[in-house]
Amino acid sequence: MPKVKKLDEVQLSACRNLKKIYDSKKESLGLTLDKMAEIFGYKTHAAVSHILNGRRALTLELLIGFCQLLKAHPREICPVMAYNMEKVMCPSCHMHETPIVYL
Repeated sequence: MPKVKKLDEVQLSACRNLKKIYDSKKESLGLTLDKMAEIFGYKTHAAVSHILNGRRALTLELLIGFCQLLKAHPREICPVMAYNMEKVMCPSCHMHETPIVYL
């Protein structure tokens, strides 16, 4: 069995932020772990639960999906990933900036 890689602090922070947003919006948006698992193509809600609880890393693809489902901006969940997304989408906008690292 492969060893599970421990998440770094940026990844853990993103998972915590995601969980807070999910907990605050799930009822008003009618979302459950099972519904989200189905939308993301997982067989059970366990994978979604692992992401929300910091046992599985949040990928860029999942970040975008969660943002769409939760009607949230990527910066609310993971400022570092959001910064990197913006940098790729508009390189000239970030030419003279130093990278942002949130710990």
